[in-house]
Amino acid sequence: MKTSDVLKIETFLLDLDLNILSSTVRGVKGSNFYDVIQYQKIAIKDFISGLRDHQSIQLETFLILKNGVKLPYTLIVYRSPTTYFVTAIAQDEINKLIATTESLEEFAYTDQLTGALNRYAYWKLLEWLIYDLERLNLGLGVVFLDVDNLKHINTSQGYPGGDNAIAFVAKCATQSLRKYDLLVRLGGDEFLALFRIDPTKDFTVEDMANRILNRVRKDSNGEVSVSIGAHYIKPGLISKIVRDGKWKKDWENVIDDLDKKLRKAKREGKGRVTISI
Repeated sequence: MKTSDVLKIETFLLDLDLNILSSTVRGVKGSNFYDVIQYQKIAIKDFISGLRDHQSIQLETFLILKNGVKLPYTLIVYRSPTTYFVTAIAQDEINKLIATTESLEEFAYTDQLTGALNRYAYWKLLEWLIYDLERLNLGLGVVFLDVDNLKHINTSQGYPGGDNAIAFVAKCATQSLRKYDLLVRLGGDEFLALFRIDPTKDFTVEDMANRILNRVRKDSNGEVSVSIGAHYIKPGLISKIVRDGKWKKDWENVIDDLDKKLRKAKREGKGRVTISI
């Protein structure tokens, strides 16, 4: 697929007096490019005329190209020894492409059932988060949660019922977290919440774990519950992880410990929090 198939692009070949020698726009050949420009005409002309051989410049202006309609364009102008080559890209097409790109990025990073981040985004963002925490001298709260009795829900309500329970827990966790905190769906009914903790100002990891636990319990009227393993990584340990350069191995140890805490919570009756600080 060519770029011109995605973006609305017009091209112009101009002589050094800005006369249009050829163009993808019908009916403009033989006229002067100056007459096509509808905004900051003098400034645009001066910028183009000021280019030296093999220099280029990017400009934004309005052009009238078809049906007398004035539209915003981004111009990329390149000067050769004998001509100017102008690429004009419609701004509305650029905006559509940006919106499409953002949608694709969201699709690539997001679990479609729950809206939580997926594993791909998890590993992409985790390293950035750890180094950012070290820079800011903050701790990290880690909450590992698992939907209780999902097998029973699937059996009694069918798999759509299980999916609804998983999506409901994700919604409760997201509403409990702050906007800049992270919620990751690790797979199945397991989620990982990651959030910064300032020891001098913020709540504790236990506070957040119980906030999620109680919201799930309250909003479901007790019909859905989760078991939670929670862990607090102090700022000093974050700094040590960064200095050692083996953060992935250290992180795997944290997750293994959380998994053990989660299993302990389930053995002790489910619907509870087990803390490791």
